[in-house]
Amino acid sequence: MRTVEAAIEIRARPEAVFDLIHDYARRLEWDPFLKEACLLEGAEAAGPGVKARCTARNGFGGLAMETIYLSFDRPVVAAVKMTKGPAVLETFAASLRQEDVGSGLTRVTYRFNFSTRPRWLRALAGPIASVLFLREVRQRLEALKSYMERRSDDLYSLPADLPAPTDDGACGHLPGLEVPPLDLPNTDGRSVRLGASPTRWTVVYAYPRTGVPTQDSPPGWDEIPGARGCTPQNCAFRDHYADLQRLGATVYGLSTQSTEYQREMAERLHLPYPILSDARLELTHALRLPTFRYGDWTLLKRLSLILQGSRIVHVIYPVFPSTADAPAVTAWLRARVG
Repeated sequence: MRTVEAAIEIRARPEAVFDLIHDYARRLEWDPFLKEACLLEGAEAAGPGVKARCTARNGFGGLAMETIYLSFDRPVVAAVKMTKGPAVLETFAASLRQEDVGSGLTRVTYRFNFSTRPRWLRALAGPIASVLFLREVRQRLEALKSYMERRSDDLYSLPADLPAPTDDGACGHLPGLEVPPLDLPNTDGRSVRLGASPTRWTVVYAYPRTGVPTQDSPPGWDEIPGARGCTPQNCAFRDHYADLQRLGATVYGLSTQSTEYQREMAERLHLPYPILSDARLELTHALRLPTFRYGDWTLLKRLSLILQGSRIVHVIYPVFPSTADAPAVTAWLRARVG
């Protein structure tokens, strides 16, 4: 059995590094080695006994491997072993350890043991595989470091001290209104008319603007009540999407950003539904949706609309924190579907 180990220091908290590594919905955002990463048997999060499958993008001929988590001690260490893999590997087990080394740095150590087959060729294949594996591991750790250090904060989490928005009554007129017959562009490349959904319910969640991993938030953004949290809100609806589908709902996100800008976010977050663009503010003005100004931008305040046909039957506003929106919508629908 052979052992390969590599380490790197990343300017991030151990918790943030650990969570990103084991978040399979985000794995392809930073890992250049993989073209597929998913949890198996309906698991929603990594943990002891959870199974996963990863498929390589190019190296080793696009090999696929299924593993099971043997340990999961956040944020210190997690370990897996292979349960099903390529013909060239007889055994494979790996661990990822995070250590706070001070000065805002986390040392990440990736260590794994493996043996090749056939056994009679192991003396030759083992050293070659060690060299290839070590090269791939170093590249992945460098990609992880680059990804996590692109922003000075964590785009995917919410700071603890964000100011909460107040209910200014700006959505009080919406329940009972009919949405106008507008065709809104979306990230699927088509137009959507909200009142034409074939399902019993239509959920439209509105948000101000999503950020990108390569840029910090605009100056003063976090001080605006209710502004921060658009990426976590989109992730929350993504994670509740299967439940919303089972409840008979079609789901759309909505912002005043361009479709091109929205498409990058939708692909990066692997959203299974479209995001609608109201860049021309047609729907915003027709329904008198609440907005605020930031520089030259007119941005929607965070809210959710639930429609039956073309009629608005329920509004959630204000939304805080942003991750509370998706479970609140799900709970409201579940209470009515039974």
